[in-house]
Amino acid sequence: MKMNFKRSAFTLAETLIVIGIIGVIASLTIPTLSNETNSKEAVTKLKKTQAILEDAFGRAEAQYGSLDDWTTLNTTVFTQRMTGTMKLTKVCKTDAEDSGCFGTQNTANFMKLDGSVTTSTKSNTLGKVVLADDSAVGFYLEQTSSKDCNKDVTSSNASLPDLHKVCGVITVDINGASKGKSIWGRDLFAFYITKHGLYPVGMDGDTNAKFKENCTATVPDGGLGTGCTAWVVTNGNMDYTEVKKDDASCLKGNTNAKLTWTNETSCR
Repeated sequence: MKMNFKRSAFTLAETLIVIGIIGVIASLTIPTLSNETNSKEAVTKLKKTQAILEDAFGRAEAQYGSLDDWTTLNTTVFTQRMTGTMKLTKVCKTDAEDSGCFGTQNTANFMKLDGSVTTSTKSNTLGKVVLADDSAVGFYLEQTSSKDCNKDVTSSNASLPDLHKVCGVITVDINGASKGKSIWGRDLFAFYITKHGLYPVGMDGDTNAKFKENCTATVPDGGLGTGCTAWVVTNGNMDYTEVKKDDASCLKGNTNAKLTWTNETSCR
């Protein structure tokens, strides 16, 4: 009996069509997956840096006592005591631009979340270091009132008593200051220094850096993105980068969601 071994196969046209479909699907999904991966990496790195800072703060207090007991409380002393137990790759200059470190937070280095340059400047010096993982950290204490730590960033919100007396701010660039521009809410974040610990800027009730005004809406000056830190470490996402600027409604995922501390905290 004669056997027919002829097998069917895709034609060239069919193969090209399949390749084209795969290309279209890839073009639609790969950018989304890449953005999600980058956001997750940023969240993980920020939380890791937060843990390093909180550990250093605890160690400094264990050695020198609470901040109330420090004879001198200023940027220099605080930086030295905070970094005494940290693994560093560089200790930077404090009063000028330094390659691989924060500058003086001027318009050339710091940008808003929307990509525009901030016109606000900080002429005060920072205590600046680079950590072993290449993150750049800047320490700054209010020079005129750091001992009293009397800056209230909550408008007397009773639920956040420790933020009634802020001593200063720690600024963190999780990608390292030498890697291009530093953008608030993407790779640049901040923590308040208080006598009772470190707190991420932008907590619910922080009137100095409100979430909507600082992370989802364009403001005239000073801080688009500065109040995103608390959102990232608390909710574990950077979904505020993909919302409508007028009402914080999600552009992807759950498009019915509007990001707020009291309602939706994710677009997924």
